[in-house]
Amino acid sequence: MRRNILFGIVLIFFSGLSFVLLNYEKEQKIEEHLQMKTKQYLQNYHTLYGEQITLSEVVFRTVVNTEIVKNIFKDAATANEKKKDLIREALYAELKETYTILEEYNIKQLHFHLPNSESFLRFHRPKKYGDNLKNVRETVAYVNETKQSVHGFEEGRIYNGYRSVFPLYYGEQYIGSVEVSLSTLTMISEFMDNYDVIANFLILKNKIDEKVFDTEKSNYTSSPLKNFCIEKEIAEYVESINKIKIRDQLSEETRRIIDIKALDEKSFSIVDTEEKSIITFIKVRNPISREIVAMFVVKSNSEYVAEKNTIFYFSYFGIMLFLWISLFYIYKELNYRDKEKQLLQQSRLAQMGEMLSMIAHQWRQPLAAISATTNPLILKNGRGKYTQELFDDRLHKIADYSQHLSTTINDFRNFFATKKEKEETSLEVISADVLKIIQISIENKNIKIVTDFQYNRNFKTYKNELKQVLLNLMKNAEDALLEKGNDNPKITIRTFSENGHAVLSVEDNAGGINAEVMEKIFDPYFSTKSEKDGTGLGLYMSKIIVQDHCEGKLNVSNHNEGARFKIILNIGHL
Repeated sequence: MRRNILFGIVLIFFSGLSFVLLNYEKEQKIEEHLQMKTKQYLQNYHTLYGEQITLSEVVFRTVVNTEIVKNIFKDAATANEKKKDLIREALYAELKETYTILEEYNIKQLHFHLPNSESFLRFHRPKKYGDNLKNVRETVAYVNETKQSVHGFEEGRIYNGYRSVFPLYYGEQYIGSVEVSLSTLTMISEFMDNYDVIANFLILKNKIDEKVFDTEKSNYTSSPLKNFCIEKEIAEYVESINKIKIRDQLSEETRRIIDIKALDEKSFSIVDTEEKSIITFIKVRNPISREIVAMFVVKSNSEYVAEKNTIFYFSYFGIMLFLWISLFYIYKELNYRDKEKQLLQQSRLAQMGEMLSMIAHQWRQPLAAISATTNPLILKNGRGKYTQELFDDRLHKIADYSQHLSTTINDFRNFFATKKEKEETSLEVISADVLKIIQISIENKNIKIVTDFQYNRNFKTYKNELKQVLLNLMKNAEDALLEKGNDNPKITIRTFSENGHAVLSVEDNAGGINAEVMEKIFDPYFSTKSEKDGTGLGLYMSKIIVQDHCEGKLNVSNHNEGARFKIILNIGHL
């Protein structure tokens, strides 16, 4: 009974823990995705808006800032009302045809202002003029005060728009300012065309109430958010293009979250579960006051979110199934402790066998070298031709090989140890140490070893581990050459600097590696050799050493004559 209760508690605990951890991971991934979406669409928005600014500047330079236009407008600030009417008529007549063409390119407003910020001529409403914009249009007031151009979104008396306001001079005389304004609909349509999403534009309701002429407020309609309105023209366009009713969308939970975040400083993205979409809200600020006055809204698909939710449920139910099965078998196996000990012993033996296989793979080279060293000695001894000097030399070499075998055991024992110390060395020293071990064995097989050391800078690294890598690469090159049976087999070791990195390369002239093998060559237990000659762990472990331990790269490629392995080390990180 107590065991049943204990298992029930364990099941409940791990079920709850699994749910919390998986849900946390899912929410983190979704939040990262939402942040990525916000960043992506914010960048797209600024790119598109930059193009609109460029268009406005081109219109200003080529259409407005001309001698003819400035000559007509130059006396408007000091003229009486009758003369102002004549100037207005002349200015309208001069630019009316051009303005009609500009409208086709979504230039919504061409608006001249006097130096005191009084509206002089609105091409979109030529009969509305004389109202002072100083307390309504911050951009106009700013340009007339500072004589500097400004760009940004702003609500106006009649329309809103992405406005570019420029100062106008006639010679040295400041004569007023002019605005070239593009509609928000332009940004909406361009954004949807370029990025295959649904876009919208929400304006703060209090800004419309504060600035727009009462006769023009009918141009706006309510939005799904209580504090924001939509321009009717935009709403109708988006609905007609996408066959949706944008004014009736958004779940209650989405509305609640947006109402909280709408006036925050940052743009944001949320998932609307009812619409099954991601909605990104890009904050739009007044260019002068920097206060948030509108939001550019982008609706995109939420396939990623749906996928993460699906993975969450499958993972959770998979873990639950695993828990049930595991607890069932644990419960069952509690009565068979001897069998459990037997399984544990088998697991340990399997691990020991794997380690022995790794050690055997590395011992094969020095043991072959010992054999290559002793055989000539035995032959010469049998013929009575050896000298004490030769005998001593070979004994020293055998001692070196034996020391390497001992070092190999220590290296493997410490392979995954976290506490390791780097040694100061150089690629040339590492190469020399390895050649001292393997050179005789290779050259006895009529394989020529060529060295080309062009990089001798000292640095700190795990010296013995890199020696293991180089030893393995050279042995592999030797095996490839012996298998191919080249007439002039050769292994070339080079050290050089490449793109600020230290490089140690091993090249052979065995004809190269075919593409299928090259894709798998660093996989564990993959070997091109026979089962008795290779475990498939050498290159796999070599890549781990270089990449994970030495923070470098190990790659392979073919050159004209054969294969080239490159150990690439970022000395600055070592």
